[in-house]
Amino acid sequence: MALSGGGSQGPVRVFGSRSLCAPDEVLVKLRPEAADGAELFSRTIGAEILGRLPEIGVLRLRIPGAVGPLGVQPRILDHPDVLFAEPNYILQAADIEPSDPYFLYQWGLRNTGQAIGPPELNLPRGIAGADINAVEAWGSDTGGSILVGVIDTGVSLAHPDLAGHLESAGRDFINDDYMADDDHGHGTLIAGIIAAETDNGVGVSGLCWNGRILPVKVFDSDARGTVYSVSSGIVWAVDHGAQVLNMSLGGPDIVVNQTLASAVAYAAKKDVVMAAAAGNEGTAGVWYPAAYPDVLAVSGVDMNDVYQTLQTTGGEWGSNYGSEVDLAAPAVHILSCWPEGVATKEHISLGLYAYGEKTSMATAFGSGAAALLRSFRPDLSAAQIRATLEQTADDINKDLYPGRDNYIGYGRINLGRAVRIFDVLDPPLSLSGIKLPGVPYKPKATVLLQWAVNPKDEGRGLSKYRVYRQNSKAWTRLAELTSDVLFFTEPSVPNRETATYKVAGVNDAGVEGAAAIVIVP
Repeated sequence: MALSGGGSQGPVRVFGSRSLCAPDEVLVKLRPEAADGAELFSRTIGAEILGRLPEIGVLRLRIPGAVGPLGVQPRILDHPDVLFAEPNYILQAADIEPSDPYFLYQWGLRNTGQAIGPPELNLPRGIAGADINAVEAWGSDTGGSILVGVIDTGVSLAHPDLAGHLESAGRDFINDDYMADDDHGHGTLIAGIIAAETDNGVGVSGLCWNGRILPVKVFDSDARGTVYSVSSGIVWAVDHGAQVLNMSLGGPDIVVNQTLASAVAYAAKKDVVMAAAAGNEGTAGVWYPAAYPDVLAVSGVDMNDVYQTLQTTGGEWGSNYGSEVDLAAPAVHILSCWPEGVATKEHISLGLYAYGEKTSMATAFGSGAAALLRSFRPDLSAAQIRATLEQTADDINKDLYPGRDNYIGYGRINLGRAVRIFDVLDPPLSLSGIKLPGVPYKPKATVLLQWAVNPKDEGRGLSKYRVYRQNSKAWTRLAELTSDVLFFTEPSVPNRETATYKVAGVNDAGVEGAAAIVIVP
Protein backbone atom coordinates (compact mmCIF):
# COMPACT_ATOMS: atom_id res chain seq x y z
CA MET A 1 0.00 0.00 0.00
CA ALA A 2 1.46 3.33 -0.99
CA LEU A 3 1.66 5.98 1.70
CA SER A 4 1.13 9.02 -0.43
CA GLY A 5 1.56 12.64 0.50
CA GLY A 6 -0.50 15.72 -0.37
CA GLY A 7 -0.84 17.53 -3.64
CA SER A 8 -3.40 17.37 -6.38
CA GLN A 9 -1.38 15.36 -8.88
CA GLY A 10 -0.06 11.83 -8.69
CA PRO A 11 3.35 10.73 -7.38
CA VAL A 12 6.36 11.77 -9.45
CA ARG A 13 9.84 10.32 -9.92
CA VAL A 14 13.03 12.07 -8.97
CA PHE A 15 15.36 12.21 -11.96
CA GLY A 16 17.94 9.43 -11.81
CA SER A 17 16.07 7.62 -9.07
CA ARG A 18 13.66 4.68 -9.03
CA SER A 19 11.89 6.15 -5.99
CA LEU A 20 8.51 7.86 -6.07
CA CYS A 21 8.03 11.22 -4.40
CA ALA A 22 5.04 13.19 -3.24
CA PRO A 23 4.61 16.06 -5.72
CA ASP A 24 5.69 19.54 -4.62
CA GLU A 25 6.78 18.32 -1.18
CA VAL A 26 10.07 18.67 0.66
CA LEU A 27 11.20 17.56 4.10
CA VAL A 28 13.39 20.18 5.72
CA LYS A 29 15.33 20.40 8.95
CA LEU A 30 16.40 23.85 10.13
CA ARG A 31 19.28 24.70 12.40
CA PRO A 32 18.18 24.62 16.05
CA GLU A 33 18.63 28.37 16.43
CA ALA A 34 16.33 28.94 13.43
CA ALA A 35 13.65 26.43 14.32
CA ASP A 36 11.40 29.05 15.95
CA GLY A 37 11.36 30.95 12.69
CA ALA A 38 9.82 28.15 10.63
CA GLU A 39 6.84 30.26 9.55
CA LEU A 40 9.07 33.13 8.41
CA PHE A 41 11.37 30.69 6.61
CA SER A 42 8.47 29.02 4.81
CA ARG A 43 7.06 32.37 3.67
CA THR A 44 10.48 33.47 2.47
CA ILE A 45 10.83 30.48 0.14
CA GLY A 46 7.17 30.45 -0.89
CA ALA A 47 6.30 27.28 0.97
CA GLU A 48 3.28 26.03 2.91
CA ILE A 49 3.83 24.05 6.10
CA LEU A 50 1.90 20.79 5.82
CA GLY A 51 3.17 19.14 8.96
CA ARG A 52 5.79 19.17 11.71
CA LEU A 53 7.76 16.54 13.56
CA PRO A 54 9.06 18.59 16.50
CA GLU A 55 10.62 15.50 18.09
CA ILE A 56 13.18 15.38 15.29
CA GLY A 57 12.90 18.96 14.05
CA VAL A 58 11.55 18.15 10.57
CA LEU A 59 9.09 20.25 8.57
CA ARG A 60 6.92 18.91 5.77
CA LEU A 61 6.58 21.68 3.20
CA ARG A 62 4.64 22.09 -0.02
CA ILE A 63 6.64 24.10 -2.56
CA PRO A 64 5.45 24.26 -6.18
CA GLY A 65 8.10 22.72 -8.42
CA ALA A 66 10.13 21.44 -5.48
CA VAL A 67 10.96 18.08 -7.02
CA GLY A 68 13.54 18.30 -9.78
CA PRO A 69 16.77 16.74 -11.05
CA LEU A 70 18.44 17.13 -7.68
CA GLY A 71 15.39 16.21 -5.67
CA VAL A 72 14.90 19.72 -4.27
CA GLN A 73 15.60 23.20 -5.51
CA PRO A 74 19.12 24.54 -4.92
CA ARG A 75 17.72 27.70 -3.32
CA ILE A 76 16.44 25.55 -0.47
CA LEU A 77 19.55 23.39 -0.18
CA ASP A 78 21.75 26.48 -0.14
CA HIS A 79 19.73 28.37 2.46
CA PRO A 80 21.97 29.10 5.50
CA ASP A 81 19.33 27.90 7.97
CA VAL A 82 18.79 24.51 6.32
CA LEU A 83 20.58 21.46 7.73
CA PHE A 84 19.05 19.16 5.13
CA ALA A 85 16.27 19.16 2.56
CA GLU A 86 15.06 16.09 0.73
CA PRO A 87 12.12 14.85 -1.33
CA ASN A 88 9.19 13.31 0.50
CA TYR A 89 9.70 9.80 -0.86
CA ILE A 90 6.70 7.50 -1.05
CA LEU A 91 7.23 4.25 0.79
CA GLN A 92 5.47 0.97 0.23
CA ALA A 93 4.25 -0.99 3.19
CA ALA A 94 5.85 -4.44 3.29
CA ASP A 95 3.13 -6.76 2.07
CA ILE A 96 2.94 -10.11 3.78
CA GLU A 97 3.12 -12.16 0.61
CA PRO A 98 3.29 -15.92 1.13
CA SER A 99 5.82 -17.97 -0.80
CA ASP A 100 3.19 -20.43 -1.99
CA PRO A 101 3.48 -20.56 -5.80
CA TYR A 102 -0.28 -20.50 -6.48
CA PHE A 103 -0.93 -17.52 -4.20
CA LEU A 104 -0.75 -15.25 -7.24
CA TYR A 105 -3.87 -17.00 -8.61
CA GLN A 106 -5.85 -16.60 -5.39
CA TRP A 107 -7.65 -13.43 -6.33
CA GLY A 108 -10.08 -13.75 -3.41
CA LEU A 109 -7.22 -13.07 -1.00
CA ARG A 110 -5.54 -10.34 -3.07
CA ASN A 111 -6.87 -9.07 -6.38
CA THR A 112 -4.59 -6.80 -8.38
CA GLY A 113 -6.33 -7.53 -11.66
CA GLN A 114 -3.79 -10.30 -12.22
CA ALA A 115 -4.20 -13.47 -14.24
CA ILE A 116 -5.91 -15.99 -11.95
CA GLY A 117 -4.49 -19.09 -13.58
CA PRO A 118 -1.86 -20.32 -16.04
CA PRO A 119 -2.19 -18.77 -19.53
CA GLU A 120 -3.41 -22.02 -21.10
CA LEU A 121 -6.54 -21.96 -18.91
CA ASN A 122 -7.60 -18.61 -20.35
CA LEU A 123 -9.34 -17.56 -17.14
CA PRO A 124 -10.69 -14.01 -16.80
CA ARG A 125 -9.00 -11.19 -14.94
CA GLY A 126 -10.76 -9.12 -12.32
CA ILE A 127 -10.39 -5.60 -11.05
CA ALA A 128 -7.91 -4.53 -8.41
CA GLY A 129 -9.35 -4.44 -4.91
CA ALA A 130 -12.24 -6.84 -5.54
CA ASP A 131 -11.08 -9.19 -2.78
CA ILE A 132 -11.50 -9.68 0.96
CA ASN A 133 -8.38 -7.64 1.76
CA ALA A 134 -6.62 -10.56 3.43
CA VAL A 135 -3.07 -9.28 2.95
CA GLU A 136 -3.78 -6.14 4.96
CA ALA A 137 -5.34 -8.22 7.72
CA TRP A 138 -2.25 -10.43 7.79
CA GLY A 139 -0.23 -7.33 8.65
CA SER A 140 -1.92 -7.44 12.07
CA ASP A 141 -2.54 -11.17 12.52
CA THR A 142 -1.97 -14.13 10.25
CA GLY A 143 -4.26 -16.30 12.34
CA GLY A 144 -3.68 -18.51 15.35
CA SER A 145 -4.60 -22.11 16.07
CA ILE A 146 -8.36 -21.62 15.95
CA LEU A 147 -10.18 -24.94 15.43
CA VAL A 148 -12.55 -24.92 12.46
CA GLY A 149 -14.97 -27.78 12.02
CA VAL A 150 -15.48 -28.48 8.31
CA ILE A 151 -18.90 -30.16 8.06
CA ASP A 152 -18.63 -31.62 4.57
CA THR A 153 -17.42 -34.58 2.48
CA GLY A 154 -14.38 -35.02 4.69
CA VAL A 155 -10.88 -33.67 4.06
CA SER A 156 -7.93 -35.23 2.24
CA LEU A 157 -5.97 -36.48 5.25
CA ALA A 158 -2.70 -36.88 3.33
CA HIS A 159 -2.74 -33.65 1.34
CA PRO A 160 0.68 -31.94 1.67
CA ASP A 161 -0.90 -28.52 2.16
CA LEU A 162 -3.38 -29.73 4.78
CA ALA A 163 -1.93 -32.68 6.71
CA GLY A 164 -0.03 -30.43 9.12
CA HIS A 165 -3.18 -28.48 9.95
CA LEU A 166 -5.51 -31.34 10.83
CA GLU A 167 -6.51 -31.56 14.45
CA SER A 168 -7.18 -35.26 13.97
CA ALA A 169 -8.49 -37.65 11.33
CA GLY A 170 -11.92 -36.41 12.36
CA ARG A 171 -15.24 -38.23 12.37
CA ASP A 172 -16.98 -40.00 9.49
CA PHE A 173 -20.75 -40.18 9.94
CA ILE A 174 -21.24 -41.90 6.57
CA ASN A 175 -19.03 -44.93 7.26
CA ASP A 176 -19.28 -44.63 11.04
CA ASP A 177 -15.58 -44.43 11.78
CA TYR A 178 -12.92 -41.92 12.75
CA MET A 179 -11.21 -41.45 9.40
CA ALA A 180 -12.99 -38.55 7.70
CA ASP A 181 -11.10 -38.87 4.42
CA ASP A 182 -12.53 -37.10 1.38
CA ASP A 183 -13.70 -39.24 -1.55
CA HIS A 184 -15.46 -36.38 -3.32
CA GLY A 185 -13.24 -33.26 -3.16
CA HIS A 186 -15.65 -30.61 -1.94
CA GLY A 187 -14.53 -30.65 1.69
CA THR A 188 -10.86 -30.49 0.70
CA LEU A 189 -11.51 -27.39 -1.40
CA ILE A 190 -13.19 -25.79 1.62
CA ALA A 191 -10.42 -26.75 4.06
CA GLY A 192 -7.73 -25.36 1.76
CA ILE A 193 -9.41 -21.96 1.54
CA ILE A 194 -9.63 -21.77 5.31
CA ALA A 195 -6.28 -23.08 6.48
CA ALA A 196 -3.94 -24.52 3.86
CA GLU A 197 -0.33 -24.51 5.02
CA THR A 198 0.85 -21.00 4.16
CA ASP A 199 4.27 -19.60 3.31
CA ASN A 200 5.73 -23.09 2.86
CA GLY A 201 6.59 -22.74 -0.81
CA VAL A 202 3.94 -25.31 -1.73
CA GLY A 203 0.59 -24.92 -3.44
CA VAL A 204 -1.91 -22.36 -2.14
CA SER A 205 -2.25 -20.08 0.87
CA GLY A 206 -4.86 -20.48 3.59
CA LEU A 207 -6.78 -17.54 4.96
CA CYS A 208 -6.06 -18.37 8.62
CA TRP A 209 -2.37 -19.33 8.47
CA ASN A 210 -2.21 -21.36 11.66
CA GLY A 211 -5.81 -22.50 11.75
CA ARG A 212 -6.62 -26.09 12.64
CA ILE A 213 -9.09 -28.17 10.66
CA LEU A 214 -11.41 -30.70 12.28
CA PRO A 215 -12.70 -32.90 9.41
CA VAL A 216 -16.30 -34.02 9.80
CA LYS A 217 -17.64 -36.23 7.00
CA VAL A 218 -21.41 -35.97 6.67
CA PHE A 219 -21.71 -36.47 2.88
CA ASP A 220 -20.86 -39.46 0.70
CA SER A 221 -18.85 -39.57 -2.53
CA ASP A 222 -21.81 -38.02 -4.37
CA ALA A 223 -21.92 -35.15 -1.84
CA ARG A 224 -25.20 -36.37 -0.42
CA GLY A 225 -26.12 -36.63 3.23
CA THR A 226 -29.04 -36.27 5.57
CA VAL A 227 -30.22 -33.77 8.12
CA TYR A 228 -29.31 -36.31 10.76
CA SER A 229 -25.72 -36.78 9.56
CA VAL A 230 -25.25 -33.01 9.31
CA SER A 231 -26.77 -32.42 12.72
CA SER A 232 -24.63 -35.20 14.21
CA GLY A 233 -21.56 -33.61 12.66
CA ILE A 234 -22.39 -30.19 14.11
CA VAL A 235 -22.83 -31.55 17.62
CA TRP A 236 -19.70 -33.72 17.42
CA ALA A 237 -17.53 -30.86 16.15
CA VAL A 238 -18.75 -28.54 18.89
CA ASP A 239 -18.15 -31.18 21.56
CA HIS A 240 -14.62 -31.64 20.24
CA GLY A 241 -13.65 -28.00 20.58
CA ALA A 242 -14.54 -26.36 17.25
CA GLN A 243 -14.70 -22.58 17.65
CA VAL A 244 -15.87 -21.98 14.08
CA LEU A 245 -18.05 -24.20 11.86
CA ASN A 246 -18.01 -24.14 8.08
CA MET A 247 -21.22 -25.46 6.56
CA SER A 248 -20.94 -25.16 2.79
CA LEU A 249 -24.17 -27.08 2.48
CA GLY A 250 -27.89 -26.80 2.84
CA GLY A 251 -31.20 -27.15 1.11
CA PRO A 252 -34.32 -25.12 0.36
CA ASP A 253 -36.84 -27.64 1.65
CA ILE A 254 -35.99 -27.80 5.34
CA VAL A 255 -37.59 -24.61 6.61
CA VAL A 256 -39.23 -26.49 9.46
CA ASN A 257 -36.74 -29.00 10.79
CA GLN A 258 -36.33 -29.21 14.51
CA THR A 259 -33.32 -31.53 14.40
CA LEU A 260 -31.14 -29.19 12.33
CA ALA A 261 -32.47 -26.15 14.18
CA SER A 262 -31.61 -27.80 17.49
CA ALA A 263 -28.07 -28.67 16.36
CA VAL A 264 -27.50 -25.07 15.27
CA ALA A 265 -28.93 -23.79 18.56
CA TYR A 266 -26.60 -26.17 20.42
CA ALA A 267 -23.59 -24.69 18.64
CA ALA A 268 -24.82 -21.13 19.20
CA LYS A 269 -25.20 -21.80 22.92
CA LYS A 270 -21.56 -22.92 22.97
CA ASP A 271 -20.58 -19.57 21.35
CA VAL A 272 -19.42 -21.10 18.07
CA VAL A 273 -19.25 -18.92 14.95
CA MET A 274 -21.14 -20.59 12.09
CA ALA A 275 -21.06 -19.78 8.37
CA ALA A 276 -23.20 -21.47 5.73
CA ALA A 277 -23.98 -21.21 2.02
CA ALA A 278 -26.83 -19.03 0.79
CA GLY A 279 -27.54 -21.54 -2.00
CA ASN A 280 -26.95 -21.87 -5.73
CA GLU A 281 -30.30 -21.90 -7.58
CA GLY A 282 -30.23 -18.17 -8.23
CA THR A 283 -33.71 -17.77 -6.75
CA ALA A 284 -35.35 -16.23 -3.72
CA GLY A 285 -35.02 -18.39 -0.64
CA VAL A 286 -31.80 -18.75 1.35
CA TRP A 287 -30.85 -22.31 2.19
CA TYR A 288 -30.97 -23.71 5.68
CA PRO A 289 -28.92 -23.74 7.91
CA ALA A 290 -27.72 -20.39 6.48
CA ALA A 291 -31.17 -18.88 7.03
CA TYR A 292 -31.04 -19.41 10.80
CA PRO A 293 -30.37 -16.13 12.69
CA ASP A 294 -27.26 -17.44 14.46
CA VAL A 295 -25.55 -18.42 11.18
CA LEU A 296 -23.68 -16.17 8.75
CA ALA A 297 -25.40 -16.63 5.39
CA VAL A 298 -22.85 -16.01 2.63
CA SER A 299 -23.64 -15.26 -1.01
CA GLY A 300 -21.21 -15.20 -3.93
CA VAL A 301 -19.46 -12.53 -6.01
CA ASP A 302 -16.81 -12.72 -8.72
CA MET A 303 -13.42 -11.10 -9.25
CA ASN A 304 -15.13 -7.91 -10.43
CA ASP A 305 -17.29 -7.62 -7.29
CA VAL A 306 -20.33 -8.67 -9.33
CA TYR A 307 -23.06 -10.56 -7.51
CA GLN A 308 -23.57 -13.91 -9.21
CA THR A 309 -26.92 -14.65 -10.84
CA LEU A 310 -28.15 -17.11 -13.44
CA GLN A 311 -27.55 -14.36 -15.98
CA THR A 312 -23.92 -13.71 -15.01
CA THR A 313 -23.05 -17.43 -15.09
CA GLY A 314 -24.87 -18.30 -18.31
CA GLY A 315 -27.54 -20.24 -16.42
CA GLU A 316 -25.09 -22.55 -14.63
CA TRP A 317 -25.82 -21.28 -11.12
CA GLY A 318 -26.72 -18.18 -9.19
CA SER A 319 -26.49 -17.08 -5.60
CA ASN A 320 -29.77 -17.36 -3.71
CA TYR A 321 -31.12 -14.19 -2.16
CA GLY A 322 -33.32 -13.13 0.70
CA SER A 323 -33.42 -11.08 3.87
CA GLU A 324 -31.32 -13.70 5.67
CA VAL A 325 -28.18 -13.01 3.59
CA ASP A 326 -25.51 -11.45 5.79
CA LEU A 327 -22.35 -11.19 3.68
CA ALA A 328 -20.88 -11.89 0.26
CA ALA A 329 -17.49 -13.39 -0.58
CA PRO A 330 -15.50 -14.64 -3.60
CA ALA A 331 -17.20 -17.58 -5.33
CA VAL A 332 -15.82 -17.84 -8.88
CA HIS A 333 -12.62 -19.62 -9.99
CA ILE A 334 -11.40 -20.17 -6.42
CA LEU A 335 -8.16 -22.18 -6.39
CA SER A 336 -7.70 -24.54 -3.45
CA CYS A 337 -6.61 -28.04 -2.45
CA TRP A 338 -7.87 -31.25 -4.09
CA PRO A 339 -7.55 -34.91 -3.00
CA GLU A 340 -5.15 -37.14 -4.90
CA GLY A 341 -6.90 -39.81 -6.97
CA VAL A 342 -10.33 -38.15 -6.92
CA ALA A 343 -11.75 -37.17 -10.30
CA THR A 344 -12.17 -33.42 -10.61
CA LYS A 345 -15.35 -33.77 -12.69
CA GLU A 346 -16.36 -30.23 -13.67
CA HIS A 347 -13.46 -28.63 -11.78
CA ILE A 348 -10.36 -27.28 -13.53
CA SER A 349 -7.41 -29.22 -12.12
CA LEU A 350 -3.81 -28.32 -11.35
CA GLY A 351 -2.80 -31.66 -9.90
CA LEU A 352 -3.37 -31.58 -6.16
CA TYR A 353 -5.18 -28.26 -6.59
CA ALA A 354 -8.39 -27.33 -8.37
CA TYR A 355 -10.78 -24.44 -8.93
CA GLY A 356 -14.10 -24.39 -7.10
CA GLU A 357 -17.24 -22.34 -7.68
CA LYS A 358 -20.49 -21.28 -6.02
CA THR A 359 -21.54 -20.19 -2.55
CA SER A 360 -19.72 -23.11 -0.94
CA MET A 361 -16.45 -21.32 -1.71
CA ALA A 362 -17.84 -18.02 -0.47
CA THR A 363 -18.78 -19.69 2.81
CA ALA A 364 -15.20 -20.86 3.34
CA PHE A 365 -14.01 -17.25 3.04
CA GLY A 366 -16.59 -16.35 5.66
CA SER A 367 -15.52 -19.02 8.15
CA GLY A 368 -11.83 -18.40 7.44
CA ALA A 369 -12.31 -14.70 8.10
CA ALA A 370 -14.17 -15.50 11.31
CA ALA A 371 -11.33 -17.80 12.40
CA LEU A 372 -8.67 -15.15 11.84
CA LEU A 373 -10.75 -12.50 13.59
CA ARG A 374 -11.39 -14.86 16.50
CA SER A 375 -7.63 -15.41 16.73
CA PHE A 376 -6.98 -11.66 16.67
CA ARG A 377 -9.62 -10.92 19.29
CA PRO A 378 -10.30 -14.06 21.36
CA ASP A 379 -12.32 -11.98 23.82
CA LEU A 380 -15.11 -11.44 21.28
CA SER A 381 -18.24 -13.55 21.32
CA ALA A 382 -19.55 -15.30 18.23
CA ALA A 383 -22.21 -12.61 17.87
CA GLN A 384 -19.56 -9.90 18.06
CA ILE A 385 -17.45 -11.66 15.41
CA ARG A 386 -20.44 -11.78 13.10
CA ALA A 387 -21.32 -8.15 13.79
CA THR A 388 -17.74 -7.01 13.16
CA LEU A 389 -17.60 -8.73 9.78
CA GLU A 390 -20.96 -7.23 8.87
CA GLN A 391 -20.16 -3.69 9.99
CA THR A 392 -16.86 -3.60 8.12
CA ALA A 393 -18.01 -5.18 4.85
CA ASP A 394 -17.75 -3.23 1.58
CA ASP A 395 -21.15 -2.22 0.22
CA ILE A 396 -20.14 -3.00 -3.36
CA ASN A 397 -23.63 -2.58 -4.82
CA LYS A 398 -24.54 0.62 -2.97
CA ASP A 399 -25.32 2.47 -6.20
CA LEU A 400 -28.32 0.19 -6.70
CA TYR A 401 -29.01 -1.06 -3.18
CA PRO A 402 -27.47 1.21 -0.54
CA GLY A 403 -27.13 -0.39 2.87
CA ARG A 404 -28.03 -3.95 3.69
CA ASP A 405 -29.87 -5.75 0.90
CA ASN A 406 -31.13 -9.23 0.02
CA TYR A 407 -28.27 -10.03 -2.36
CA ILE A 408 -24.98 -9.33 -0.61
CA GLY A 409 -26.33 -8.53 2.85
CA TYR A 410 -24.08 -5.95 4.47
CA GLY A 411 -21.52 -6.30 1.69
CA ARG A 412 -18.46 -8.21 0.52
CA ILE A 413 -16.17 -9.24 3.35
CA ASN A 414 -13.28 -6.85 4.01
CA LEU A 415 -11.11 -8.66 6.53
CA GLY A 416 -8.43 -5.96 6.60
CA ARG A 417 -11.05 -3.45 7.63
CA ALA A 418 -12.49 -5.85 10.20
CA VAL A 419 -9.11 -6.20 11.87
CA ARG A 420 -8.43 -2.48 11.62
CA ILE A 421 -11.61 -1.60 13.47
CA PHE A 422 -9.75 -2.59 16.64
CA ASP A 423 -6.56 -0.71 15.72
CA VAL A 424 -7.07 2.63 17.47
CA LEU A 425 -5.31 5.58 15.84
CA ASP A 426 -2.80 7.66 17.79
CA PRO A 427 -3.61 11.30 18.52
CA PRO A 428 -2.60 13.97 16.00
CA LEU A 429 0.59 15.84 16.81
CA SER A 430 1.33 19.44 17.75
CA LEU A 431 -2.25 20.52 18.36
CA SER A 432 -2.25 24.26 19.05
CA GLY A 433 -4.92 26.91 19.36
CA ILE A 434 -4.97 30.68 19.32
CA LYS A 435 -7.63 33.38 19.38
CA LEU A 436 -7.73 35.81 16.52
CA PRO A 437 -9.18 39.18 17.62
CA GLY A 438 -12.51 40.16 16.11
CA VAL A 439 -13.85 43.58 15.31
CA PRO A 440 -12.66 46.21 17.82
CA TYR A 441 -14.95 46.69 20.80
CA LYS A 442 -16.74 43.39 20.04
CA PRO A 443 -16.50 40.65 22.71
CA LYS A 444 -16.09 37.90 20.14
CA ALA A 445 -13.02 36.23 18.60
CA THR A 446 -12.18 33.39 16.22
CA VAL A 447 -10.30 30.33 17.49
CA LEU A 448 -7.80 28.78 15.09
CA LEU A 449 -6.74 25.18 15.75
CA GLN A 450 -3.84 23.55 13.91
CA TRP A 451 -2.27 20.09 14.12
CA ALA A 452 -0.02 17.66 12.26
CA VAL A 453 -0.47 14.10 11.05
CA ASN A 454 0.92 11.51 13.44
CA PRO A 455 3.35 9.34 11.42
CA LYS A 456 2.20 6.33 13.47
CA ASP A 457 -1.18 6.63 11.74
CA GLU A 458 0.24 6.30 8.24
CA GLY A 459 -1.10 3.15 6.61
CA ARG A 460 -3.72 2.61 9.33
CA GLY A 461 -6.72 3.81 7.36
CA LEU A 462 -6.83 7.41 8.64
CA SER A 463 -9.78 8.93 6.79
CA LYS A 464 -10.85 12.04 8.71
CA TYR A 465 -10.54 14.16 11.83
CA ARG A 466 -13.21 15.13 14.33
CA VAL A 467 -13.04 18.39 16.28
CA TYR A 468 -14.79 18.82 19.63
CA ARG A 469 -15.23 21.61 22.18
CA GLN A 470 -15.92 20.93 25.84
CA ASN A 471 -19.08 22.46 27.26
CA SER A 472 -19.30 21.99 30.98
CA LYS A 473 -18.28 18.30 31.23
CA ALA A 474 -19.64 17.19 27.87
CA TRP A 475 -17.95 17.30 24.47
CA THR A 476 -19.76 18.82 21.49
CA ARG A 477 -18.66 17.81 18.02
CA LEU A 478 -17.94 20.90 15.94
CA ALA A 479 -16.70 19.44 12.69
CA GLU A 480 -15.67 16.36 10.75
CA LEU A 481 -12.83 17.06 8.30
CA THR A 482 -11.07 15.02 5.64
CA SER A 483 -7.65 13.75 6.65
CA ASP A 484 -5.79 16.29 4.49
CA VAL A 485 -7.29 19.23 6.42
CA LEU A 486 -5.10 20.05 9.40
CA PHE A 487 -6.78 23.16 10.77
CA PHE A 488 -10.15 24.35 12.03
CA THR A 489 -11.61 27.76 12.84
CA GLU A 490 -14.51 28.50 15.17
CA PRO A 491 -15.89 32.04 14.96
CA SER A 492 -17.83 33.99 17.57
CA VAL A 493 -16.03 32.61 20.60
CA PRO A 494 -16.28 34.83 23.72
CA ASN A 495 -13.00 36.70 24.08
CA ARG A 496 -12.78 36.36 27.83
CA GLU A 497 -13.67 32.68 28.12
CA THR A 498 -11.21 29.79 28.12
CA ALA A 499 -12.17 26.99 25.74
CA THR A 500 -10.98 23.38 25.64
CA TYR A 501 -10.81 21.53 22.32
CA LYS A 502 -9.86 18.05 21.21
CA VAL A 503 -9.05 16.58 17.81
CA ALA A 504 -9.13 12.85 17.04
CA GLY A 505 -8.51 10.85 13.90
CA VAL A 506 -11.07 8.38 12.55
CA ASN A 507 -10.13 5.32 10.50
CA ASP A 508 -12.02 4.08 7.48
CA ALA A 509 -13.80 1.52 9.62
CA GLY A 510 -15.41 4.46 11.46
CA VAL A 511 -13.46 4.01 14.69
CA GLU A 512 -12.35 7.16 16.44
CA GLY A 513 -8.80 7.17 17.76
CA ALA A 514 -7.11 8.78 20.72
CA ALA A 515 -7.52 12.55 20.93
CA ALA A 516 -5.12 15.45 21.33
CA ILE A 517 -6.41 18.19 23.67
CA VAL A 518 -5.58 21.90 23.83
CA ILE A 519 -6.80 24.69 26.10
CA VAL A 520 -7.22 28.05 24.38
CA PRO A 521 -7.18 30.92 26.90
